[in-house]
Amino acid sequence: MTSSATYKVSVSFGGTKLALGLLSPTSSLLAKTERVEWRDHPAWKKDDPLVSLLDLVARQAQGLLQSMNVDISDVATIGLAWPGPGVYKEGLLRATFIPQLERPQDIHTILYQRFRETFGPAVAHVRIRSRLDAVARAWGELRTHNGGFHNPEGAPIDGLLINIATGVAGAIVEGGAVVEVHRTLGETYGQWGRYLIKGSSGWSWRPTADGSIPEFDRRSEVRFTDLCGGPALFKRWARNGPAPRDVNTEKETLIGITDEAYRHVGKCRHFVRVVGKEVGSAIACVVSAFFPEGFCERVVLTGGIGENFGRPLTPGQRLDFFLDTVSEELAGFARKVTRTRLGLDAELIGAA
Repeated sequence: MTSSATYKVSVSFGGTKLALGLLSPTSSLLAKTERVEWRDHPAWKKDDPLVSLLDLVARQAQGLLQSMNVDISDVATIGLAWPGPGVYKEGLLRATFIPQLERPQDIHTILYQRFRETFGPAVAHVRIRSRLDAVARAWGELRTHNGGFHNPEGAPIDGLLINIATGVAGAIVEGGAVVEVHRTLGETYGQWGRYLIKGSSGWSWRPTADGSIPEFDRRSEVRFTDLCGGPALFKRWARNGPAPRDVNTEKETLIGITDEAYRHVGKCRHFVRVVGKEVGSAIACVVSAFFPEGFCERVVLTGGIGENFGRPLTPGQRLDFFLDTVSEELAGFARKVTRTRLGLDAELIGAA
């Protein structure tokens, strides 16, 4: 590694979106790309989905570095915020919502090859690392002065972060650090969209050793992701949504539900509150699983749904139907529930 290689490039992968950030040696976010709907990007190829996606990452990185007059030789690390389970240190990763990733793939090696193709041999010194996206967001919320786990008085704030977007994942913050590897569940402990199963008697916690989906009765039970993830909420509302998935319609519909909820449309307000109860009771199950006393200081909601669903669109609106309902469900489990103020920036800051 060259002595001048101090910058970091962070990559946020999502089920539909892709974004990159450039970080200083002290992990300050210097610049970021616009979020790209990678499935709609002309560079993404359905007949070669994984390689073309990672090639798009390399080209987006090239544009970002050029815009900031930073050479690849000045970059020490490429950090990936990944939306699925895997052996993160080795780069063997899976993801439900990304084609060809039903089984682990060596993402670090494939990504390095795409960077080598784009930048040439100058990329040889760059280190690639990966983290679960929720873990990356938790680090960002902890490191940044206006983050959800930052305490200006100095004492660390313990709690959990839950990232609700296309899928659902989470991370634990304890003693001023994010838990990267859980003492019994390992690196895959944050796969809460898979591990939380709702049946007739409520939520149950069913983790697996390798991050795989646990067995459950699909006739009477449902995974958290399949109940409260973005695509699931759209399907529940629209009942018969378009096929294949239409991301723009999903987004417009969920924004419309939120808008109508504050226009006194009873059906929309009821739906927002129902989802809030489901999310709150699911988080309560997680708190009981990870915190010995069944109580934590703070819960931070992130991701497209966690940040925006049911959020008042009018500045100054005191009521937040979704957040207030989640908080009510978590009374006795968490001292404070809040939405992120950093949004995607937290993930870009924490990934590298």
